[in-house]
Amino acid sequence: MVNSPARSCSSSCLYAYSKQLQAGWRDTSTPKYFLVVNTKIDTLTNASITLSGVDIATSASVFNESRTVTLTNGTLADTFGPFAVHIYVVTP
Repeated sequence: MVNSPARSCSSSCLYAYSKQLQAGWRDTSTPKYFLVVNTKIDTLTNASITLSGVDIATSASVFNESRTVTLTNGTLADTFGPFAVHIYVVTP
């Protein structure tokens, strides 16, 4: 992941409901890594995030958190504590 090309997300790869979230991604052959950061001190509950390029994947694991989130048509919902970072790992 560290050696793969870094890319900033545009609206074509990730859409989040709040300007409070910043995102980037790493594209390896498989899996894909989406890095999402809450840039504020406020907690976000059920933040809706849509990822593109994840094909028919139905879940994403959250790196180093021992949990997964459900993907529905590329969209997930998650909670972000103040300044939290989540790395979503999607294997299409």
